[in-house]
Amino acid sequence: MGTGVPALSPEALTQLERMEKLRLADPAAYSTEAAMLIGRANLNAEIERFREAVERRFGDHDFRKGVEAVERRVPAAEREKLAHAAPRIAAVQRLGREQAHIRALSFNRSRNQGMTR
Repeated sequence: MGTGVPALSPEALTQLERMEKLRLADPAAYSTEAAMLIGRANLNAEIERFREAVERRFGDHDFRKGVEAVERRVPAAEREKLAHAAPRIAAVQRLGREQAHIRALSFNRSRNQGMTR
């Protein structure tokens, strides 16, 4: 897509598509699947590297809100690619937020358990 943003593997793309369908059908199952993905270290790391590269390239822009605000950072010839990639980027950002939430809950739960012992 552009400078410094790696392509995702077919396995990662399939996982993201499956998770987006699951998110729309059953949000609780999406959260469970996001937690399980944390345990798939290689695949999760690939998706995380992609998310980090997008952040380096576009800052903290929320792609769930569209691409208009970041189009000026992309050469005109690549804007169609950006528009096409935006839903995938939004899915990666959404997954990152969900996993951060899961990690925070896990941390708080383990910290609270330690205080009650």
